[in-house]
Amino acid sequence: MNKFTATLFASVCFAGSAFAQGTDDCVAPTPLTAFGTVAFDTTVATTSGFDGGGTCATGSTTINQDLFWVFTAPATGDIQFDTDGSSYDTKLSVHMGTDCSATCVDYDDDGGAGLQSLIQVLGVTQGTQFVVQVGGFGTASGTGVLNIVQYVDPCSVAVDDSFEDNDLCTAPVTVPLGFLSGVYVSTTDLDYYRVTVQPGEILSATASNTTLGAVDVAIYDASCNVLDDPGFGPAEWSTIGAAGPVDLIVEVSMDDFASSNCTEYDLDLATMPDPCVGLPADSFEENDDCASALPLGDGFYPGLTVFDNDNDYFAVGIDAGVTMTADIFFTDDIADVDIYLWDPAIECDTNVAGTGGAYLVRGFSASDDEQITYTNNTGAAQNLIIEIDMFTGLGCNTYDLQVAGVNGMSGGPGTSYCSANANSTGIASEITATGSRLVADNDITLTATDLPPLAFGFFITSRQQNFVMNPAGSAGNLCLGGAIGRYVGAGQIMNSGTAGEISLTLDLTMIPQPNGFEAVMAGDQWNFQLWHRDSSPAGPTSNFTNGVSIDFI
Repeated sequence: MNKFTATLFASVCFAGSAFAQGTDDCVAPTPLTAFGTVAFDTTVATTSGFDGGGTCATGSTTINQDLFWVFTAPATGDIQFDTDGSSYDTKLSVHMGTDCSATCVDYDDDGGAGLQSLIQVLGVTQGTQFVVQVGGFGTASGTGVLNIVQYVDPCSVAVDDSFEDNDLCTAPVTVPLGFLSGVYVSTTDLDYYRVTVQPGEILSATASNTTLGAVDVAIYDASCNVLDDPGFGPAEWSTIGAAGPVDLIVEVSMDDFASSNCTEYDLDLATMPDPCVGLPADSFEENDDCASALPLGDGFYPGLTVFDNDNDYFAVGIDAGVTMTADIFFTDDIADVDIYLWDPAIECDTNVAGTGGAYLVRGFSASDDEQITYTNNTGAAQNLIIEIDMFTGLGCNTYDLQVAGVNGMSGGPGTSYCSANANSTGIASEITATGSRLVADNDITLTATDLPPLAFGFFITSRQQNFVMNPAGSAGNLCLGGAIGRYVGAGQIMNSGTAGEISLTLDLTMIPQPNGFEAVMAGDQWNFQLWHRDSSPAGPTSNFTNGVSIDFI
């Protein structure tokens, strides 16, 4: 018996249980004059409907098959009434008085152990009398025990542990990693511990063996900024990316719903290697917020990664009347991952909204894999954002993404960059890409529009971006750098015709370069432009479209 429970049953003097069956109504309750335990059987009782008024009125009238005792306090102090040890789901109320005129003190259903009931009455004067009413929840009845003990609040006699005074985050006690046993915390005496964690490790702080009430554990940085405050269960934090050892502060406090104002507890401070160390970012990065969401078309995108504080965002277009489906496939035991669909014109980001917010739909289970389905019933095409959100776990996970029903989000797999100058039509020509960024699909088509009519041109490509104004006297801007390949093979030098448009479907296994051809690999970025003939007041010249960049996966 520890120092808390040893005081709980002070001044209780009885051996075993006496059978003192309560009466079936409140007119003449069975008298009790000593602390102890009495046995009873409610299967023979009826339901009185007595409530004693006050705060008991909403509960006592629902006590089924109830029995009554009148208890005279044998000493001054605090008293606890409970039904712990009974064989069925009990209800309990205590009233000041001796018969049916008694008035409510308190009512309880499940405040004791399991489905049992418990009431504490503080500051009782010797000789005060109480009507005690015991019955069952719903139709429950059976054999039980009524315990009446002199109660001493363990928090009033508790002794601080040897780590005091560690009551402030700004004054924590330094402890090594390991197991702390039998330490004490109360609502007015929180505990703070400083531990040192090496780079690339996860600190896990777990409280257990709480004797009187639940506690909460949180982790702060050395400046007392909260890092992880789960509200229940262990707190965890990773030092991934740290340049050296990191001091973290662990807070232990009484849970808001604890049944006591204090408790003893054990604290386990342990570290483990962070599995995210060395896990590479995927080829979509940096798509870390709504503003940097990458356009995504239909397809299957394997081997992607998501991290704590580094969610993934993808831009998708959904035509009117079309249903989009997006699946993520992952292992929940590693970390729980969720998927959201946002309308960025309304709201976009679980980092702002938590687990709520104005999302259109989400996949939010605590199991492997998630799916969302959304039908665009607005009557017009929508540009929306898919967010892959790390919810909880070891700080990272890998996943596969599959999307169906989207139109490529205003330009498909390519991202426009670099500016084009107006050509002889008075507007700037433009290049776009359609198809799939997935290398295995080998499905990319480049299209240049708003060209001068009947102008010849060809596409050019390189791994590097650049900006060169009016190269070699051109009226346009070159957006490529480094080794530049030219699509000048058979049929690749094309005329814009009267529509002012040129298109080319690429073979990703043969990207032209000055010294031959290269095959596109997952993770590559290639950049493209169209170089075309133009005219000016000074005579014939050339011009360029803007650039389009494609990150292949």
